[in-house]
Amino acid sequence: SSGINAEYGAEELCVCHMDSKTQPLESHESEEHVSAVSSTQNKLPDLDYIKREQLDDPTLKVVRGWIEAKDRGIMQANRAPQLLLSYWKQFQLLSIDNGLIKRRWRDLKTGDDRELIVIPETMMEK
Repeated sequence: SSGINAEYGAEELCVCHMDSKTQPLESHESEEHVSAVSSTQNKLPDLDYIKREQLDDPTLKVVRGWIEAKDRGIMQANRAPQLLLSYWKQFQLLSIDNGLIKRRWRDLKTGDDRELIVIPETMMEK
């Protein structure tokens, strides 16, 4: 049978596509690798994977330091990478929640605030 099984937890978002062609986990493939591949195919990576990618991202390492210190410091706009400058300008909207860097976003039509996960450069579509 074909269908989508989705689970939403406080710490993860997992969407698994199940169909008759689904193969059992091979012993030489790690569960982490299979999870990352499955998530990529479904366009919804799990939060632990995003968290690890954020921790490895050089720009987000700097941003995380600002948030933890509650101070973004001074930046020379003509010398900073464009993405880092963008985060510097949005500093008041950034936070860390359960280890994930997030940005507050307000829907102008409804006035509702949402927290969006900041995506590391390695995960951005080109």
